[in-house]
Amino acid sequence: MDSQLTMKPGPRWWLLLLIAFGFWQILGFLDVAWFVLISAAKGDAVVWGKLIQANLPFWVFVALFTTPVIWLARRFPWEDGKRRRAILVHAAGIVVFTVLHTVTFQLWYFLFQNPKPFDAKTFVETIPKMVASIMDRGIMFYLIIAGGTWLVETYARDRERERETAVLVLERAQLRASLSEARLEALRMQLQPHFLFNTLHAISTLVLKGDARAADQMLAQLSRFLRLTLESAQMQTVSLALELEFLDAYLRIQKVRFGDRLTVQTQVEEDVLVAAVPSLILQPLVENSIQHGIGQSPDGGTIIVRARRRGDAVVLEVEDDGPGLQEAQMSGKGIGLRNIRERLVQLYPGGHSFSLSAALRGGTLATMYIPFRRAESGGGNGSDSDPDC
Repeated sequence: MDSQLTMKPGPRWWLLLLIAFGFWQILGFLDVAWFVLISAAKGDAVVWGKLIQANLPFWVFVALFTTPVIWLARRFPWEDGKRRRAILVHAAGIVVFTVLHTVTFQLWYFLFQNPKPFDAKTFVETIPKMVASIMDRGIMFYLIIAGGTWLVETYARDRERERETAVLVLERAQLRASLSEARLEALRMQLQPHFLFNTLHAISTLVLKGDARAADQMLAQLSRFLRLTLESAQMQTVSLALELEFLDAYLRIQKVRFGDRLTVQTQVEEDVLVAAVPSLILQPLVENSIQHGIGQSPDGGTIIVRARRRGDAVVLEVEDDGPGLQEAQMSGKGIGLRNIRERLVQLYPGGHSFSLSAALRGGTLATMYIPFRRAESGGGNGSDSDPDC
C-alpha cells in the first residue's frame, strides 16, 4: 500500500484530532449560546435541552468528518506543481463533505427530533435544499480544516528541515574537525621520523669517531625526549611549560653534539607558561637555527628563545646570530618549517602569523603569533629545563 495513503509521521495527529473535535464543540456551544441570547432578547422562554439537542449535533457531525478531510488535505497538499490537482480534488471534497454532513444531520433530525414518523421520501426530498442552504458553511468548514492541516504540515516540515540542517551542519563540523585532527596528527608524526633520523645519524657519527660516552649521553637524552613526546602523544597543544621541556630535552642532545659551540638563552614571561601552544613547535625552529646558523659557523653561536603575551596573543620568537638564511631558505620549504606553517593553518585558521626575517644583530629571527588560550592541563612545569645551555 502506498505509504502516502497513511498518516505520515510528524505531528501528533491524534492530539490534533482531539483539539479539532474540541474546537468544533466549542463552536457548537457558542452557537447554542447565540440562540439563547436571541431568544432572551425576544422574551421567549429558553429551553436549554431543546436548543442543545437541535444545534449541537450539527457541530458533532462536522467534527466527525474532520478526520477524512485531514487525510485528504495531507494526501493532496497545496504545493507548487500540484495545485491544479489539489483544486480539483478538494472541490470534489467540499461537495462530498457538505453532502455527507447534510445527510447525517438530516437523518439525525428525522430519527430523533422530528415529531412525525420517519418518511424516506420526504427525507430524500429535503437533502438538495439543505445542501444548497449550507454549502457556504460547508466550504468554510472544509477550508478551515484543510488550511489548518496545511499550516501544521508546513510548520512540522520546516521544523524537520531545521533539525536536519542542524544535524547536517553538526556532522559537517565534526567531519571537518576529524579531517583537521587527522591532518594535524599526520603533520605531528612527520616531525618525529625527521628528528629521529638526524639524531640517530649524529649518534652513529659519534660511535664511528669512538666517542662512546658522548653517544651514550645523546641516547639518554633521546630516550627522555621520546618519553616526553609519548606522554603527550594524544595532545595537539600543550602548555608552554611542557613545550619548553621538549625543547630542553632536544637541546641537551644538541649540546652533546656541539659542546661549547652552542649557547641557548630563554626569555619567557612567567604568565605565558600556562598558554596552550602546538606541541613540538619550538624544536623545528631551533633545529633550523642550528642547521643553518650555528652549524655553519666554526665558532658556533647563540640561540635565544623568547615567549611573551601581547593582549590576546602569544608571541614566540627564535633568534640566532648565525650567517642568516638565504632568500630561498626564507620561504620555509623544508620539512620542519613547512610543517609549522601547515599546523598553524589547521589549528588557528586566519588567527595566526608566522614569519622569517633577518635579525638585527645578524642571523635569523622566526616570529610566531598565536591566540592566547590557557592550556587544559599543565603537563609539566619546566623544572627539568635549563635556561642556559
